[in-house]
Amino acid sequence: MNISKKTRVKGLLFCVALSILVTGCSEYNDPKNNVPTKGEEITYENTDTYKKELASNISVDAKVSIPKEKAIPILSVSGMKFDVEKARQLFMGDINVKAEKSTDTVGSEKVEETIYNTEDGRNLKVSKGRMHYETPVSSDIANIINFVDKDSWGAEKVGFMTPEEAIKKAIYYLKELNINYDSSPEIYALDYKTLQEEQDRLLEEDDFFQFLVDEGKIKLKNWSKEDEVYYMIFKSNIDGVPITSESYTLQSVDWHMEGSSIKVIVSKNGIEDFTIESYMYEKMSVKDEKPSLISIDEALDKLKSKYDNVISNDDFKIIDIKLQYVPTIIKDKRTEFELYPTWCFKVEQSGIDEKINEEFTHTFTVLINGVTGEEII
Repeated sequence: MNISKKTRVKGLLFCVALSILVTGCSEYNDPKNNVPTKGEEITYENTDTYKKELASNISVDAKVSIPKEKAIPILSVSGMKFDVEKARQLFMGDINVKAEKSTDTVGSEKVEETIYNTEDGRNLKVSKGRMHYETPVSSDIANIINFVDKDSWGAEKVGFMTPEEAIKKAIYYLKELNINYDSSPEIYALDYKTLQEEQDRLLEEDDFFQFLVDEGKIKLKNWSKEDEVYYMIFKSNIDGVPITSESYTLQSVDWHMEGSSIKVIVSKNGIEDFTIESYMYEKMSVKDEKPSLISIDEALDKLKSKYDNVISNDDFKIIDIKLQYVPTIIKDKRTEFELYPTWCFKVEQSGIDEKINEEFTHTFTVLINGVTGEEII
């Protein structure tokens, strides 16, 4: 398998015409189809590029990704409840650990967090919907990862194992923890030369990185082959439907809604970091088993109307379209949510910043509820 600069190991791709996939709920497969069980890997449909002119300054040139053909229900969900002892055994084995518990209040619910620490510096935190395991190695790597554009990394593999072997190792842990995952993770090979080059560049170009070094928050390293790792990002799903990995602020209730993904770092010694980024959701009940979904064109019309009354010389290009679950709050609760099938449009805005007379480009995401047709804001 050839691994690109931004390595993506793909699962099976199913070729179904876009016109069939996006015209409403009647085109989804019979719900009697087999649904992946917990911990089972799944694949997603990736169609051809979708192109359309919506207005003189609004265009679409995007890859469209939707789940395999099936009905997409509206779900009531909560944070996933993990087997804490199993997680401790999985990551730390039988060595002696120091354990402690803490309690936090989220909305009206008391949420307990269990923390394990080992003498060699490993740390595991588990609570409802969240899990974070790290070693001293992962802390050093994170100091680089958190500051850089990962697309700039050029290595395709590192010597201690292949990318496929690293993914297989990460998947073992996902299955053991009953976490549903996308079988097409992003994976990056971090060789020691890249780590050293990025550290040197950050020291010279990033004032905040330099500040953290001066304050002793980040310790500089002389990187070697012993430090090389694979870094990968898995998306999560429920019953084969992907959950957005992006977080957003639900302005109507001023609450930060969290997406869902899993980040894993693998070295020659095994798992160095296993982090549920944001939140892991678990199904409680089905609110609507087979809601009628608006088509991609109807969703794009909703997006276009957002800008119809906006006077702007900027250009807006939709560069990516996904049909995913997006979480919303159930009334005033903060630990129970509803997942709606949602059209997620990544928009690239470009123009000239008149204050400094310079060109700019930035991206943002617009969420259109696939059932109601309303923007989720």
